[in-house]
Parts: sequence; C-alpha cells; structure tokens
Amino acid sequence: MRVLYVAAEAAPLVKVGGLGDVAGSLPPALQRLGVDVRVAIPWYKDIDLKRWNVQVINGTGETTLSDTDIPLYLLGREVFAKTGEHKAILGTKEEERWFAKFSDAVVELIEHSEWKPQILHGNDWHVSEALVRIEQTSPQELSEWGYEAKNFATLLTVHNLSYHTNVLRKAILAADLINAVSPSYTEEILTKQFCEGLCTELNQRKDDLYGVLNGIDYGVWNPETDAHLSVNYGNDSWQEGKRRNKEELLDTVGLQSKDGMLLGFVGRLDPHQKGVLVLANAIEELVRIGCQIVVLGTGDRRTERVLKTACAKYPGMATAVIKYDEALAHRIYAGADALLIPSRFEPCGLIQLIAMKYGSLPIARAVGGLKDTIEDGRTGFLYHDYYSRGLVRAVRRAKAVYSDKPQHWASMVGQAMRENFSWDQSAKEYVKLYERALEKSKA
Repeated sequence: MRVLYVAAEAAPLVKVGGLGDVAGSLPPALQRLGVDVRVAIPWYKDIDLKRWNVQVINGTGETTLSDTDIPLYLLGREVFAKTGEHKAILGTKEEERWFAKFSDAVVELIEHSEWKPQILHGNDWHVSEALVRIEQTSPQELSEWGYEAKNFATLLTVHNLSYHTNVLRKAILAADLINAVSPSYTEEILTKQFCEGLCTELNQRKDDLYGVLNGIDYGVWNPETDAHLSVNYGNDSWQEGKRRNKEELLDTVGLQSKDGMLLGFVGRLDPHQKGVLVLANAIEELVRIGCQIVVLGTGDRRTERVLKTACAKYPGMATAVIKYDEALAHRIYAGADALLIPSRFEPCGLIQLIAMKYGSLPIARAVGGLKDTIEDGRTGFLYHDYYSRGLVRAVRRAKAVYSDKPQHWASMVGQAMRENFSWDQSAKEYVKLYERALEKSKA
C-alpha cells in the first residue's frame, strides 16, 4: 500500500504545534506495518537545507524524515520563500492562497512522480484543495498520470475545525473518508457547539466519519532518555528525578524554591480554544491556595499581554514565558507536578499524553481527546465547567491529594507513567481506513 502523507509541518524539520509531532511520528509507525509511506510538507524558508541534507531535484526538495528512510518532499519553494518564518495560523486570505498553491504542488508531484500513491492522506485545511482536485480528476486524466484504474483514494484527517472552515468545507464534502483525531471529538463535531458552522456537511458525511486517537513518539518523549533534562528518570526513580528537575525549573524561570505544588501550562496561547483567559483569571486564586504557576507559549498578542500582567502581580509565584522554547517545554513536563489544560475544546491533545509519561498529572477539562485519555482520579483530574471557578475547583481537588494523600498521589503518578499512547495501535486503525477508502473509491 502506497500512501502520500501531506501536512503543513513535520517534526523535527519544522514544528509549531501538535500537527508537527503527529506528522513526524505517525509515518514511521505506518512504515513499521509495511506501508510504503512518503511525506510532503511546504518548503518554508527557515528549513535548514544543510542540516537536513536536502537535495533539489526538478525544483522539489528531497530528504528523509529524521532518523528514518521515509522520503520527504519539500514543495512550493517560490510561494513560501516570501512568507517569512513558519508560525502559528494567521487566519488570513493570503494564507489560504499560499496553501492553495501548495496543494497545486502536491497534485503536480503525484502527476509527475514515478512513484504513484494509492492514498492521498491530507491533514486539515492546508491540503483541502489537493484532496478536492484529486477527487475531481477523471479516470482518463488518471490514466495519463500512469494509473491503470480508479485506484486512488483520499482521506482527510481533521485535527482542528476552527481554522479556514470555508476551505475545509470543500474537502469534507469531497474526500472518500474523513477522520477526526479522537473518538469523542468525532462525536462532538456533529453538534452545533463544536461543528464551527460545518454541522450540515459533517452530518451529511457522518457515515464516512471515523475517530482515531492520536499517539506520541516515546523515542522523543521519554524522561529516561530526554537530553533536555538535567536528571533523567523512569517509573522507579521518578520521585527523586522530578524533585531535582523541579528545583532546576524553578531556578530557570525565576520562581521561589518551595515545596508547594507547581502547575505548568505549555501550548498555543489561543483564547478561542485553549482556555488561556480562563487560566489568566484563575491565577490569583491558584496562588492564594499555595500553588506556583509557569506558563510557556506564544500566540494571540492580547492574550500574551493578559497572561504576562496576571503573572507579574505575583513575582516568585507565577511567571509567563512568552516564546517558543522546545527545551523549556520538556523541562516543564519533567519539573511540574501537574499540567493545566483548560481547553474549550480539544480534538485530541498531546500535552496530556506527554505530561502523563513525565509523571505530571493533567488537570483538564473533560472534552474531546482529553476525556478519552485521562481517567479521573487515576491518571489525572477532569472537570466540566468552562470558567475559572471550574479550573480552580479541580486544582483544589488535585492539591488535596498532593498535600494530604502523598501515597495516593504517588500511585496516580505511577499509573500515569505506565499508560501507553504509542502510535502502534492508531497506525493499525489508519491502515484499516486506507483499505476502506480504496474500496470506496472503486465503487
């Protein structure tokens, strides 16, 4: 089975958010199952060609996904040379034009390459135009491209419905199959509360809509081997390991060295999805009950200012680090006692999966993939109220366990660290979807 996996980013070459992690770790899991998979991403100007040993062949950048032999194509060099550094989604019409041209380059790659994929697996709105174009291609045109029959299928993976919905709408209607990145989010997006104005289209395609939970790469996210940590640790040594990493983290971010509960937040500062204004409004009460808070992320400028202001009122107890810092993110996972995830919605979320592996219990709102992966009172703490009071109540409940029931807390940490969210099982589900898509495309 031949699959062209297309996304806006792929770690470690280029990454802004969770999509980069997924695109960097799912293809190797597919390859382990015998899938002939190749990856295509935009040719951003900030990709280091020497570092990644990129060869330019007929205008296409060619290399391999890091630490694998999976071919990776860089497309649309002329377009993305003018866009500056790859950052978070801007939500502009200009951005739509960039990715429309990227989609053109994807179709050209398929048309002219000697290697002919059977599946075009496109991720989010960035690849919508390519999915639509492939579905509109006639059997005669496919024959001219080198296909013997209508044996070319499309799969759209929805990581987040909230960006460029008009572009995404076309792909939802066109793709052979669609999947979202957790079972609960798949159900939620059929409702008015979460469909982002696409309820009609999604319900029209609900028989072709599936949920496949995201995973993480434990080769990257593993406290036993993580080179960013001052002290590595595993299931049998986490108490000493986390204590020492916590001390270093507090010193690094300028917080007082205390024995109290340290709460972390790592992520995109998006007030629409991530609940960061809920967090900002909760900081005063969280500090009052004796917690320390470290926030790491970038995003909406106003939200950045609100968080900085909220934390600045409590020097030594709360701090907001407004930047993208991969190393510091790893250190927060290792040094924090708990990770805050106050999302309004969460398609899957990787933060909670990473946090559990590092022994930092997630305190999360019970939506989407968060409620699919966290067991309340066993591997983390879930709550429902999308207001600061809901977050504070959940932290109070967690802090009561942390302070008054240390053995119970230790038991929860141990269970969380033993959870397995590797890509191996999810990759098998994607192979099943590829097979279904191929059958559907032949009908």
